[in-house]
Amino acid sequence: MRTASQLALAAACLPLLLTGCTSTAQADADADARAADVGRSLDRTASGSGDLDDVVGFALRDGQGATWPAVELLEVAPGPGGTVEGTVVEVRVTGYGAPGGGRGFDLGPDQAPSTRNCYRYVLRPWGVDVHPSTGEPLAERIDRGCEQREVIDVPEPPPVPHLTDADTEALRAALDRPGAAAVRAALDAAPRPGVRVDVGVHDGWVGAALSAAPRGSGCVLGRRGPDGQVQVWVPPAVLVQPGESSCDAWTAAAGGAVVPPH
Repeated sequence: MRTASQLALAAACLPLLLTGCTSTAQADADADARAADVGRSLDRTASGSGDLDDVVGFALRDGQGATWPAVELLEVAPGPGGTVEGTVVEVRVTGYGAPGGGRGFDLGPDQAPSTRNCYRYVLRPWGVDVHPSTGEPLAERIDRGCEQREVIDVPEPPPVPHLTDADTEALRAALDRPGAAAVRAALDAAPRPGVRVDVGVHDGWVGAALSAAPRGSGCVLGRRGPDGQVQVWVPPAVLVQPGESSCDAWTAAAGGAVVPPH
């Protein structure tokens, strides 16, 4: 038969036990939520670049270039031929279960880590493999020596490009040259990291496009007609989104992405 003091001790300890269980569950849920954020970030970057360092570097860094808190990179296993297709990325994520251990970039010294889980993502040219039920990027939890694995550096991506008036003038100057090959050569002579150049011909018009997507911002289109007439314009951003016109040579040669949507 338990004494009164034993019963009192058990009553005092029960909330602590329940809190500990809750904290552990919260930590796991927090780690899963962070891992889902990583998956969504990889999904965006994988669909916009063929360079693995760019894909991983942009995905695991914030807008100022700092690495994500509570996320450590463990492995990047390239797909066949070093391509994005089939590349495996594995990370270790720290989950916080204590009160105040919320997600975000404001982690304080009192927010002791409660759990560390490892996750695997499989990349495709269009993004990340998705969960069969939810359709969300799949963050597969793995247990293969998670705590003991060594951390590797997150690649440093190139500066995020933003098109300026100088790019518009460079495109205009390139289009002063007759022929698609000459326009391409002029634009390739002064490459800008992260800026995509596209040149083509449609209905006798040479079209050229400069695009800083998907990392940066900006699109400049231009075309040269059979009589040497040159037109250069900056399309409204809404017209060069998925489902609308594209920031490419065909749109430029056709004179598209000019009229605002109705």
